Amino acid sequence: MDENRDIYQSRGEANPPTGPSRPMDMGLDGLRRRTRATTILLALFMLGLLSAAIWLIRAQEKKLEREESGEGLPALDVSPVPLPAASQLGPSSTGQLPAADSALPLEPPTPPEPRTNAPALTPEQAAQAMTELRTGHEYLRARDLDRAEEHTRRALAIWPEWTSALRVLGLIYTQRGQFEQAISVLDQAIAQDPMSAEAVNSLATAYMQKGWMGRAEELLHKVEIMNPNYWPTHLNLGLLYILKKEYGPAVEYLERAVEQVPKDAGPRNNLGVAQMRIGRFEDARRNFQVIIEQSPDNPAPYFNIAISYVLEKKLDESLEWIRKGAAHCSPMTCQSYLADQAFNSLRNYGPFQQLMPTLYPQLPAPPSP
Repeated sequence: MDENRDIYQSRGEANPPTGPSRPMDMGLDGLRRRTRATTILLALFMLGLLSAAIWLIRAQEKKLEREESGEGLPALDVSPVPLPAASQLGPSSTGQLPAADSALPLEPPTPPEPRTNAPALTPEQAAQAMTELRTGHEYLRARDLDRAEEHTRRALAIWPEWTSALRVLGLIYTQRGQFEQAISVLDQAIAQDPMSAEAVNSLATAYMQKGWMGRAEELLHKVEIMNPNYWPTHLNLGLLYILKKEYGPAVEYLERAVEQVPKDAGPRNNLGVAQMRIGRFEDARRNFQVIIEQSPDNPAPYFNIAISYVLEKKLDESLEWIRKGAAHCSPMTCQSYLADQAFNSLRNYGPFQQLMPTLYPQLPAPPSP
């Protein structure tokens, strides 16, 4: 019995009877710790959600920016047309003002509208403002941007809401490459006169210089609706479609622009470039010939005609126009034209290799393709 009793006792010690456990009293400190841990976990979870949302928003913004600027398009900090010879005559990649913008008429300052608190302009003030703006505009066309800004700001000091003065100031900023300032000022001009085709066109020009092709195209088509005969917009649309490599629409708009400014070499040159790209070689050469007649010492159209013959696989005709172009430029300039990839098919052509030393004996050979 003693042994059994010992066995029972050891079993009882090894396996104590189980029953429903009593809840543990955590106390106030325990509750605080649990609440703090739960709060921290919830905050970390919310922070993670916020970070993911910010990342998604930024990714979408970058996608929209790529779409807005036209991903894959050549930026405007390089040649705005696909051929170096053509770029010599087109709008500058550094914000040079196209003749279409600098030649626009200036509207005289108008009296303040009743909704404004500005005092009415006297005839003397209006005349002084117009004089200042005309002076600033002349300096703008002469590329003296500092004096242009000085006189334009004097005009704006007389009448701060003058749409023409704001537009001229925006063009000054565009020429300087200060595109954000140009956009800000031109936005003010459009706020004063939403139907100003000149201001909207100038804003589109600034957008193009920024590479925001989608926004520029939208604005230019709005100008088309406001004024279907406004040729500077046709000029800008032609250049925009060249940049997008949509040469058919580029030709259509540039042909309309050239009709209005037949003596402007830039639009005609860009038209010839676009015509070459769609295989209208004879039309392109006719436009380059007009430029030669107007400016016979300019080598660019000679080399563009040479390129047209290369694209048409008429290599001997191309060589003849290279000779003519070389007679109107320095060896270095000639080499820069011939370095264009459009001439690659000539590199190994025997007559071309023979031509080079006869043009300029000291001219280094062009780079190999």
